[in-house]
Amino acid sequence: MKTTLTILFFIVLSLSGFSQVVLPSYPASAFPTYYWQQKSEFELLPGYKNPVLFIGDSLTDGGEWPALFGDANLLNFGISGETTAGIINRLPEIAKRRPQKNIFDDWHKRSCKGPLCR
Repeated sequence: MKTTLTILFFIVLSLSGFSQVVLPSYPASAFPTYYWQQKSEFELLPGYKNPVLFIGDSLTDGGEWPALFGDANLLNFGISGETTAGIINRLPEIAKRRPQKNIFDDWHKRSCKGPLCR
């Protein structure tokens, strides 16, 4: 019984490796010029071993994260005006860098309501 469960576990585990998430495709016109400028600049940045990526909109884009935390291994991938679709569009580049951590800031547009959030 224990052997059967172990074999079944490894079969399920091996089959799960074949599944892939297909990311949606967006037309270039879906994003502003600033988005494309920043995206191409990020692609030119040198590789860092296990970086920590800050990903988000203007709140992230304006932050000097390496200086604030005293760590040169932090990369600011924020883009002012970023949307969830924009982040999804950049996931292949983000994954290629094999980040140690991703810090996302894309929540406030949907969760903050009232005059203080405008």
